[in-house]
Amino acid sequence: MQQYYACMICDKEDHLKYQKRVWKMKSPESLWKETKQHFDRLERSLIDCYINFLREVAKSYLKEKRRVFFRENQIVHWGEWNFGCLIIEGNEYVGEVFGDYISEIRFEPNISNKVKEEYIEIKEENVGDIRYKIIHYANGVKLPA
Repeated sequence: MQQYYACMICDKEDHLKYQKRVWKMKSPESLWKETKQHFDRLERSLIDCYINFLREVAKSYLKEKRRVFFRENQIVHWGEWNFGCLIIEGNEYVGEVFGDYISEIRFEPNISNKVKEEYIEIKEENVGDIRYKIIHYANGVKLPA
């Protein structure tokens, strides 16, 4: 029988340790607290990994003297363009460059005025501006950071 783990990025040992900690808990409230803490750590890890990927992509194209722009996703959690939108000057097709479609990355041969106004132009000195802030909601209300 195939086993399924609650989190695909956990290996079997990590999941079993987590599961043992959770099973020892007595109340649903403490079970939720432990689960949420674990999930928040995993979420932060995923976001950091993905944002670092976008930063490295930007650095690579900046070395080629291409213009790079970024707009952070501030609309919904993991929504429009997931972590944001990275626009790179060029006419490549994302799928050919990366071997897969990446919704956060677009190539544009002519950067529009709209992009220039609404996005941050990324340079070597501000590549840290490629970021994603975790936004938490409860009952449809944005919680303070």
